[in-house]
Amino acid sequence: MTAITLHIFDNLNPINALESVVVRIYNQAGDSFITQLTSGANGQVSYDIPDATYWVRFYKKGYAFSSKLLIV
Repeated sequence: MTAITLHIFDNLNPINALESVVVRIYNQAGDSFITQLTSGANGQVSYDIPDATYWVRFYKKGYAFSSKLLIV
């Protein structure tokens, strides 16, 4: 298991951490859902996950995120 922490910020204002971003983690192929997390006031989510590669999606109304982020 590996502890991961993702820091989610606004690209236009990088000191602005984004709260209440829904983070969905899938297997590498993107066809098997692992878990869903929500960022806190500090823009962070943390999760203990088995060593592998994962596909991560981010969702927040009014924001656009890259469609696919891989965590290795």
